[in-house]
Amino acid sequence: MSTLLPSMFSELGVEAQVQTVHAGASSSATNPLLSQQLSVMPLVILSLIASVLTAIAVAPLKGTAGAARRGQAVKQLITIVVTSAVIALIVWMMVTAVGNFDLPAGAITFFWLASAALMALFVGLLDLWALLGALIAVAVFALGMPSGPLPAQMLPSFWQTWVYPWAPQHFIGDGVRDIAYMGAGAWPAGATQLAVICGVGLLLLIVAAFIGRDGRNADAAVSGNVREQAPAVEDGQPADLQHTA
Repeated sequence: MSTLLPSMFSELGVEAQVQTVHAGASSSATNPLLSQQLSVMPLVILSLIASVLTAIAVAPLKGTAGAARRGQAVKQLITIVVTSAVIALIVWMMVTAVGNFDLPAGAITFFWLASAALMALFVGLLDLWALLGALIAVAVFALGMPSGPLPAQMLPSFWQTWVYPWAPQHFIGDGVRDIAYMGAGAWPAGATQLAVICGVGLLLLIVAAFIGRDGRNADAAVSGNVREQAPAVEDGQPADLQHTA
């Protein structure tokens, strides 16, 4: 990397000098950029697929209201916690086994947080408004991918200004580098930002549990349906009895 990075920057017209701050625990055969790609890209892709399945197939909120809707939201939350843990373990195994990168086991906790944050955000958006959730998920996937393995200085100006500051891949990449090269623990750089994203996603899930897709309160919608289905009553007698009286 000491020779690769200067050559990459020289192609951009930037003179760069590389200084090794922390060599990390990787083997000599490890490509640092490959280790980034094996962690950031699979984690985002798996989290996105799991989010769509959770919101549409596993525990959809569509067609539910009231207590049933909140029960489905709880199922979604449990699915997010369990699935994100599995994704974290898979990604860690890919980085260590396939990428030949000696990443400490503490990285699993960070990957768990990152996957849970993405899933909570995507599922919450899909619950509230499926079209908007799908558009944001595609934008995060397509625009944010270069922000993971590459530093901001190596990205085009558009990505540096408009994408890099908010892209989740940026925070995941920072965390992986902090763990691998700086010896950080389970809460490395980028973990706080991912925790904020997770909090926003949980807030969206809570809102979706109480508000239907048509914007009405779920409990109000249930009571309204009950009133519409109840038979009309006059003088204390059901309507069908009055017609036969």
